[in-house]
Amino acid sequence: MVDQGITFSLSWASDPFPLDLVPRVIAAVDWSKLERGVAQRVRALEAFLADVYGDRQILRDGVLPRRLITSCEHFQREAFGIDPRNGVRIHVSGVDLVRDEEGRTSRCT
Repeated sequence: MVDQGITFSLSWASDPFPLDLVPRVIAAVDWSKLERGVAQRVRALEAFLADVYGDRQILRDGVLPRRLITSCEHFQREAFGIDPRNGVRIHVSGVDLVRDEEGRTSRCT
């Protein structure tokens, strides 16, 4: 991929982010145990971003220091007050999954 000009890197990392061309298949039985948690994680992230770029209740309540958000290099001041179509801000989300020594799958991040 890199030789074709396709890259996915992290600004702080010296090596490209590893990306598998072939997706990993998760058995239906494993996915049925993970799906609700993954969906909940994305809903929580959506709610967080909606608040940060909307009412900012989380900042007013002091749950997070305002400076922590506003000083983040990924914070987009221009996005404040924008109500995205269908309320969706996160169109792609990466969730790390791990298998333990018994072969059980769990959500890592």
